[in-house]
Amino acid sequence: MPTLRTLIARLRRALFRAPLLGKLAGANAVVGAVAAALLLFMAPHGQRQLIVALPLAVSMLVNLLLLRLALRPLAELGETMRRVSAGDLFARVGASPFADDDLARIGTTINTLLDGLIAEHSRVRQLAAKAIESADDERSRIARGLSESTAQTLAAVSLRTRSALAHGASPEVAEELGVIRELTVDAMEELRTASQVLYPSVLDDLGLEAALRWLGRRLEADHDVEVRVDSTGSALEVPRSVARALYRVAEEAAANAMRHGAPSMIRMTVGGDHGRVELGISDDGGGFDPGGVDPRSSLGLAMMRERVAGLGGRLTIDSAPDCATRVVARVPLQHVRVS
Repeated sequence: MPTLRTLIARLRRALFRAPLLGKLAGANAVVGAVAAALLLFMAPHGQRQLIVALPLAVSMLVNLLLLRLALRPLAELGETMRRVSAGDLFARVGASPFADDDLARIGTTINTLLDGLIAEHSRVRQLAAKAIESADDERSRIARGLSESTAQTLAAVSLRTRSALAHGASPEVAEELGVIRELTVDAMEELRTASQVLYPSVLDDLGLEAALRWLGRRLEADHDVEVRVDSTGSALEVPRSVARALYRVAEEAAANAMRHGAPSMIRMTVGGDHGRVELGISDDGGGFDPGGVDPRSSLGLAMMRERVAGLGGRLTIDSAPDCATRVVARVPLQHVRVS
């Protein structure tokens, strides 16, 4: 059986943990009860109950109403913080006629901090978009250098080797030259593939849809999977920055599907209208739980989101374990011309 000291300790903890409204109302009730007891002994005998009961009841109701109104700004402040914690950075503490000066200053300070956080978030996103664009430019430059310089050097080696073979080299030398020529041709093919993987020239030459079809053929060549690429709506001239971002989203989504889902079919759809372009990538693989992915360990998903968000778009992932996966990227367009 709990001792008296234990009961007192439990009661004290319960009182300390009670809501502020309950504490204030309880304190008022105690004060009112003490005042009522004193009045009962001081007032005339026939009027004691009436003199005490009516003012006490009115006082308690007025106190309760005032306390509820005074504490409403705290509830609104807590609701704002809950929304911010859930990711709504545009939530703000509203002005309340019941807030005192201290609460009003707290609300203003929180709103100012949130405004600064959004401004900083926007600045970081712009820097990330510029970094991604610079990385794509560098990829394009390196890929072009590989195809225009290194590949030409290897082609010259192949031609010189064939010329040496045509001039009647000894059998031993001819055999070695033949091996060198075969290795050179293989190296040229591997270099061409690496250059296209690094940055497919078809993306700039023929556009997003053609690049997606090239990606589909490469996936089919490297994996046991069927890839379908469809276009819907009007044909759009997609800006290069948008085409680059959506191509990398498709590439990463397909790579994730092959890495984790083992699909037999991947479908890519691209289309839109004058206001936006939409890319969808779906597969029939095993799927995953998007909410259970740690963004710190999943750089691919983070980069997909950042690429789309940097263009003012939105990326959604619909998936679950042992279910199909669909990734959709929607990017708004400005001054898009129908081709």
